[in-house]
Amino acid sequence: MMLSPSSFYFRTADEKPFPFATLSSIGWDRKATDKYDFDVSRRADRGHFIFQFTLSGEGRVVLNGKEQQLPAGTGFLVKVPSEARYYYEPSAKEPWEFIWMNVKGEDAHRFADRLCGEAGASFRLKPESSPLRLFWSLYREIAVGNLRNHYRISTKVYEWIVAMQANESELEREPERVKPAFLAAEDFIKRHFSEPLTLEDIANHAGVSKHYLCRLFQKNLGYSPMEFVRRRRIEQAAAALRVTDQAVHRIAAECGFETQSYFGKVFRDYFGMSPLEYRKQELEYPYKTVIID
Repeated sequence: MMLSPSSFYFRTADEKPFPFATLSSIGWDRKATDKYDFDVSRRADRGHFIFQFTLSGEGRVVLNGKEQQLPAGTGFLVKVPSEARYYYEPSAKEPWEFIWMNVKGEDAHRFADRLCGEAGASFRLKPESSPLRLFWSLYREIAVGNLRNHYRISTKVYEWIVAMQANESELEREPERVKPAFLAAEDFIKRHFSEPLTLEDIANHAGVSKHYLCRLFQKNLGYSPMEFVRRRRIEQAAAALRVTDQAVHRIAAECGFETQSYFGKVFRDYFGMSPLEYRKQELEYPYKTVIID
């Protein structure tokens, strides 16, 4: 089915408050009139937040008293009500084409605070970004009539919210956007973290300089290559403490730590206790593996 501009509004039969974030409306539209002008503080439909993103043309938004242009590839998030305004500027050379979602529910404002704060926020998204891919998937399912249930819609809305948070934190990692050198380094570390590794070893394997490698890890993960090594070693050590009776010094050596004392220091940094205390710890719900992110 070829998608086309349309809009969809959701209303539950009994109109009881919905406890989760879900859709109030979703749409794709084009505007070229000064009648398209919304003062968010005066909107009657309260208790949700608005996501709006420009596909072509240009709109305007006023956030925190400052006017911003909204060319293709940009958008905004605002809570309703809030001190914001968005509108079509008649002097624009072409219509403003955009997509939007109004997200309602008891969780909506909590997530809006996390995504955009009190004053609202503007942002940029690339066409291949997760938030846009998830939006179009949601729009398609609704347009063809495959998605009507509030709970199923809510599940997809939460997935979109998490994707937006990842985008804002610059931690989104789409495979086609990640540099091959980063992937090579990440794979090399996962296979060799128990061996003596230096930053130079990893950089040489990835075919880049140490400085550039650090920039890649900071961009994609938010921390250094050697921190990635430590996390993989500590994960392996924590699992060994849970599922084996090996001596602590042997676990330390097999996980790549030069000495037991250094292993103990690093372990305490992550868990707030010594390896022996961790091994003896009584857990109401036992687990074998810890994933450190």
